[in-house]
Amino acid sequence: MVSALAAKILLKIKTIANSPSRSLFIILLAFGFSVIGSALFLKQIDELYLIVSTIIFVAIFFLVRTASYKFLAAIIFVIFLGALRFDQSFVDPNQLSVFDYIGRETVMSGVIKGELVARESSQEAKISDLKISDQEIQGDILVRLPQFQKFFVGDILEFRCQLTQPEAFNGFDYLGYLESRGVYAICYQPEELTGRGNIGWCLENSLIALRAAMINKLGQIFPEPHAAFMSGVLFGGSQGLSTDMKGDFSKTGLSHVMAASGYNVSIFSQLLLVILMRSVLGRRRALVVSSVLIVLYVFLAGGTPPVVRAGIMASALMVGSWFRRTPHGGNLLLLSGCLMLFVSPRLVSDVGFQLSFAATGGLMLLGSWFGDRTTFIPDVFGLRESCSASLAAISATLPIMLWHFGSTSLIAPLVNLLILPWIPYLMFLGGIALGVGWLSVPLGALVAVPASALSGFILLLVTWFGSVSFASITLPKTLSAILALMFFIFMLYLTRSKKKTIT
Repeated sequence: MVSALAAKILLKIKTIANSPSRSLFIILLAFGFSVIGSALFLKQIDELYLIVSTIIFVAIFFLVRTASYKFLAAIIFVIFLGALRFDQSFVDPNQLSVFDYIGRETVMSGVIKGELVARESSQEAKISDLKISDQEIQGDILVRLPQFQKFFVGDILEFRCQLTQPEAFNGFDYLGYLESRGVYAICYQPEELTGRGNIGWCLENSLIALRAAMINKLGQIFPEPHAAFMSGVLFGGSQGLSTDMKGDFSKTGLSHVMAASGYNVSIFSQLLLVILMRSVLGRRRALVVSSVLIVLYVFLAGGTPPVVRAGIMASALMVGSWFRRTPHGGNLLLLSGCLMLFVSPRLVSDVGFQLSFAATGGLMLLGSWFGDRTTFIPDVFGLRESCSASLAAISATLPIMLWHFGSTSLIAPLVNLLILPWIPYLMFLGGIALGVGWLSVPLGALVAVPASALSGFILLLVTWFGSVSFASITLPKTLSAILALMFFIFMLYLTRSKKKTIT
């Protein structure tokens, strides 16, 4: 019986090994689970052991000739590689780091990296290349800078501060979120703050400046709150919206619309490809131009994990179209995730990263399942497809929302059904208004009238539904964790049932 089972397993391995698509799926899955497992159980392990093990299995892969053994060696190789990359994401304990100065008042200097984020009474900046007494310190910090003082990306700052380790709030693992971005401490009140020039021109600075200029132009051609809303839809961020309006977006489950999520990138890439394909560029030139503009849009939209994930998938689809091949959706999703985790393994604990992949995976696995059960919805203006897609994405992300926040929106499916179909039109109209307004503000304001009207309609729905008393609920931590686990098991059951039906 044991030998029969072993033979069956070997046959299954051989079948998968002879299928490039299926073998790639398993290998990518192994790398992803390796990083996840390392984050949950292994933490820091012996780096030399991981390096030696990885080299050994690379050698085995090139030495053996049987496809099945090559496949197994590749799986073990990526497992060790995932653990190695996660181990390398930690600050070296043998060198000075930010951790050594937490709770101590110290004079330090560093460079502003990434976009400055405006808050109600300050602006947040990520400071890299830290130095204390001319000695380099590992790790980055987050600094709350004065609200009205002008700072720019690349500015070199020197200040005195007592570093504080971020703490969780409202059930949100703030420390894990910051560590996924390489930030290990916060400076709330910098003193003796001085600037020492700028590191000079770089591409990141130019793109951030271009994004700021576009957002400023939107403020000139759109009245508030439409300018802030349009800025969030096109480029991400909700800083310009009132606190009440932000709360309404959260209660109605529409925060992803204001975060330049993967949904926004997919809309942008589809609209762009349709327009360019019908232009005089031709098919191949249109694919090249679309790919370049998608990469540019990813940077302009803030380069958040959901945006990067969608950008990688869209670019991979462009490459597939170039060779007239359609890549497998699951492989695309796993490939984008593995590339991101290879570059930044600590992203595995980022809630935005988790929600983005869960939502996309839910669309792929459960979209048709919900579609078969929503046939009572009229198939006009894409309502049925929008409803089934919203239900699939919300269902897939619900366990994560419950686990991290203990809350969920009860009216999210209905509100998403009513609003999401209008977002592509809003992006299209807003993009045209921005383009015209770049040349002439008065003319842009005139062209922006339809976009403002549509924006007003959407904001009215969000405000109205957000005022409903039962719009969202918050559960105790234990109950939310139990419900998250139960719903996750139910999702696995649905996925398994779907596969059996297909078979």
